[in-house]
Amino acid sequence: MKKIPFIVTSFLLLAIYVHITSCTKSGSQAYTTLYDKPLPFIQQHIDGAWKMEYEEGGNCSNCINDIFHNQNYIWEFTATNRIKQTYNDTVTTDGTFTWERDFDDWTNDSIYVMAPYDLMMYAIKNDTLIIRDALANDAGYYYLSKYKKP
Repeated sequence: MKKIPFIVTSFLLLAIYVHITSCTKSGSQAYTTLYDKPLPFIQQHIDGAWKMEYEEGGNCSNCINDIFHNQNYIWEFTATNRIKQTYNDTVTTDGTFTWERDFDDWTNDSIYVMAPYDLMMYAIKNDTLIIRDALANDAGYYYLSKYKKP
């Protein structure tokens, strides 16, 4: 007779455990690394316009520079290896780049670098593209959100 409460309690605890571990967090964040992916994958995911939100790191590893946050600093990448940067509707960069393979000490792997700008497409987190200075000891990270032209 004493086995029945033990079995019921065990079953309830198991059911609660299964329920809790199978739950997913609503609003969970999608995170995809780019630096370790094939070039077509990287190109597909960066194609389009991106708005600079802030920069982190560089000479001061814990510093966040958000002077661009409420500015219109837009980076556009195309499938034809073109980069265009505009700041408050003034074109600051409009040119082509090439993808080069280079060894990266930080990832300890061969990565694609956007030459001549020495930028590495690091990751995408939700709608934020994270770009890292490549081949620099004091690497900075640039955080850009997907931009929809008005």
